[in-house]
Amino acid sequence: MAREAALQALYQCNLGGPKDCVQDVLDRYAFTPETSAFAKQLADGCVQNEESLIRSIVPHLSAEWPLARLAWTDRCILVVAAYELLHLPEMPPKVTINEAVALAKRFGSADSGKFVNGVLGSLLKVTEKRDWQGGQEMPQDEGEEDLTPEPELEVVEEGTAEHEEFVKAIPWTIKTRSEAPSKR
Repeated sequence: MAREAALQALYQCNLGGPKDCVQDVLDRYAFTPETSAFAKQLADGCVQNEESLIRSIVPHLSAEWPLARLAWTDRCILVVAAYELLHLPEMPPKVTINEAVALAKRFGSADSGKFVNGVLGSLLKVTEKRDWQGGQEMPQDEGEEDLTPEPELEVVEEGTAEHEEFVKAIPWTIKTRSEAPSKR
């Protein structure tokens, strides 16, 4: 839900929402303090760093789907995930990408999930998290090139045992859809 709130805040800010879009969106949720802090960190980070995050995403878009052609929801989902990949070193990239794909499937078009997965998989390859192994520290020496094959990124469906393993590592509460606040 924290990522969804960040997505909504960024979307609202981009479309001329109230002056404090982040707080406006966060006020709609009954988050735990930890989830609220994470949602605020994500939303504020995305709003404050949006230009640089967009610049990091653009090289990974195809000629057929340049930035100007992206749906605002897909664009905002990519920005939130790019923020996590580039600015939250403790967040496993597989969690970031899987959660972004889930948001894209929920809020985007029929092909948004595949599109977001492809763009973020490409972006991941040029980040410090490219060699992430669960439970390991981030690589310290960026001067050496690692020639091991890239792991295949996979989409993990919400509600599966594997998805549950991912969310256990996340320091916030995830509500089921039946517990989610009603849409306005």
